[in-house]
Amino acid sequence: MLITLYTSRVAIDYLGEEVYGLFSLITGVIVLGAFLTTILESTAQRFISESIALQDDKQTTISTLFSVNLVMAITLSVIVYIIGQYYIEYKLVQNVVNRETIDKIFVVAIITFIVGVVSSPLLSIFVAFERMGLYAAITFCEVISKLLLLIFLMNGKYDSVLYYSLALLTSVLISRLLAIWLLRIYIKNLKIRFGFDRNKLKRIFYYVSWNAFGSLAAIANSHGVSLIVNAFFSLNVSAYRAIALQLNSAIIQIINSVQISFNPQVVKNYTKSDYSYLSSLITVNGRVVNYLCTLIIVSLVGNVEKILELWLGDSQQYLVKFIYLMLVDIYIICQTSALVSLVQSTGKIKIYQIVVGGTMLMNIPLCYFLLGIHKSPLVVYIIPIIISLICMLERFIFVKHLNIVCLSNYIINSLLRGLLIILSLIFLKYTFLDQSIPLYLNILISISMSTFFWVIFGLKYRELQWAWSVFTSQKNNVTK
Repeated sequence: MLITLYTSRVAIDYLGEEVYGLFSLITGVIVLGAFLTTILESTAQRFISESIALQDDKQTTISTLFSVNLVMAITLSVIVYIIGQYYIEYKLVQNVVNRETIDKIFVVAIITFIVGVVSSPLLSIFVAFERMGLYAAITFCEVISKLLLLIFLMNGKYDSVLYYSLALLTSVLISRLLAIWLLRIYIKNLKIRFGFDRNKLKRIFYYVSWNAFGSLAAIANSHGVSLIVNAFFSLNVSAYRAIALQLNSAIIQIINSVQISFNPQVVKNYTKSDYSYLSSLITVNGRVVNYLCTLIIVSLVGNVEKILELWLGDSQQYLVKFIYLMLVDIYIICQTSALVSLVQSTGKIKIYQIVVGGTMLMNIPLCYFLLGIHKSPLVVYIIPIIISLICMLERFIFVKHLNIVCLSNYIINSLLRGLLIILSLIFLKYTFLDQSIPLYLNILISISMSTFFWVIFGLKYRELQWAWSVFTSQKNNVTK
């Protein structure tokens, strides 16, 4: 997260606010790739984990996944290229970069998209086999290579937004080559090849198709709204939104890292029909994600202006408001991340994606309509919060109908308990903590308070016993 945030600061210095905002609009296909890659990774992880649990043919499953991803990458890239060219030609409002450069950037963005989509099963293999250290190494390699390439561009005086887009493509290629190398060393008897099993292809394509619909609906909540912001406001406001999305992406990446580690166990225990353990797992999953979300939000509350000055060199009022509203939206979304994992593990996602995805798609027309009445960029953050609340209720209904886990236990022990803790922490921070103290000390106190409250009020006694036994066991092993 820290490297990602610092990289965006360096990128703004390198490109300038207006060009950075424009770049974010043009390369929205990379945002599409990020969302779609996440969906494809979760799809691949689900089916590979299922194959492991059933002791099925994993090689056939992986080959089928690569084939599906290749077809989707080619098909979607053609569609995106046609739509993108129309938008650039007739709708894009800008006068800072020439048309030829914009076309080249857009093509590079599509290539980046194709590479990310086709190679997404690579990361899923490490997750399904629960080799999280290797997964972490690959993702860390991508963000650090992006930063180093950007620093190289700045020192080499390559003053072009096109070079920046090529640097992003290169960082993705480097991380994927590392993934192939690690796969050959640590997970043997698995080969990267294209081919498919007809029965598995049907199930995977069904799952991917409906997940892709949900992914496109999620994109409507981010990049689609960014296009509307560009139509109503200046490029500076677009740049502020792009910065807020960078922070949003970094926080969600941390939350997802916890969720990713739970997902293989969720799928495997659902496949084995061990619903008792699965119910406990989902509740613990929800509390862990809630704790981490609390840790981040409480640390940021009251410190956003200071962090922006440290990160970007200034603190624009719209940007500060964007970030606070974004944090509310993130908190709501995180409350059901464990439940989404449960629904995905069943494979029965058609109705779920139609209902929840359809609700998300209401975001764009509502934002466009309300901006026509009240021209404040804050509208594009308030509407998604309302949408997220409705989606949360819909997810509760779907999980209730599954009748697999105790939903009331989840709501009481994860959602309500977490809400009381975070509200208490924010109240105590604003009431008793001197906001003039140094930033690092403020954040350290926020982390300590959040951890203390979650240990005392968030965890159950048997979970504290378990945590202590793990700690003492590891300590004894080190001593021995």
